[in-house]
Amino acid sequence: MVTSPPYPNRHGYTRVFGVELMFGFLDWDETRNLRYQTLHSHPEAKPDRPPADGYEEPAFITKAIRKVAKHEERTRIVAMLHGYFLDLFLSLKEVARALKPGGQAAFVLGNAQYDGVPIEVDKAMASIGEQVERKCTEIRVVRERGNSAQQMKEYGRHPMRESVILMTCPFRGKRHA
Repeated sequence: MVTSPPYPNRHGYTRVFGVELMFGFLDWDETRNLRYQTLHSHPEAKPDRPPADGYEEPAFITKAIRKVAKHEERTRIVAMLHGYFLDLFLSLKEVARALKPGGQAAFVLGNAQYDGVPIEVDKAMASIGEQVERKCTEIRVVRERGNSAQQMKEYGRHPMRESVILMTCPFRGKRHA
């Protein structure tokens, strides 16, 4: 399985692709409702979630988000970031349910930066995977992408990693050939 969930970059893709969604697929209200239920990668999302039993936000992510929270106007960004990592956990939980023992999954994710604070999404995904018994076998950096013009102007150019996080489902019990 290979997937590329949205990155925590404030872009609501239901806005970016709103015309395409409303051209024969969804009406305005359905598009807005979809926007609210998408992965919490943008400030407008406010998804209804299933229980997140067993989730613990990685300490280094909590620390980074606290640094972002020092800026008063960042309340929505802080909520988005906490929600984003919770949503990654819930997504991984579903992958864990569906993946056969020995199965592999690859997640293409990009790191982010807010107020000069790096948010290491790839490392967080590897850490969160352990919470659902998925072993990260590799974090493969595939490219470095620039940070936003606003971030560069204020904090300088600090390229963000875009990585493929490779995970496997451990074998349980007897292996069958």
